[in-house]
Amino acid sequence: MLTLQERFPLSLKRLGLSYGFSMKEFRVAMSFLRSDELRQLAHQEWESEQDPCYDNSNWRWYLSYVSMTNESTVDVYYHLKLKNNLEP
Repeated sequence: MLTLQERFPLSLKRLGLSYGFSMKEFRVAMSFLRSDELRQLAHQEWESEQDPCYDNSNWRWYLSYVSMTNESTVDVYYHLKLKNNLEP
């Protein structure tokens, strides 16, 4: 069986994330619009994570979020909240 690092989803890599990313890095990546192709890839990867042997994997949550429509994950105030949270 592959390790979590070896199974790191391609869709997350395409968002600019790498293994061990932080929630802040994920939020920054999610502030960009995602193509239909990327969202479909994330959904396919999410489906492949449904095997019970991956029950302790947190990729499912991230992949489900990446696979959502842009309208479902980005609101008008998101960028303002993000900017405030990224400042030291």
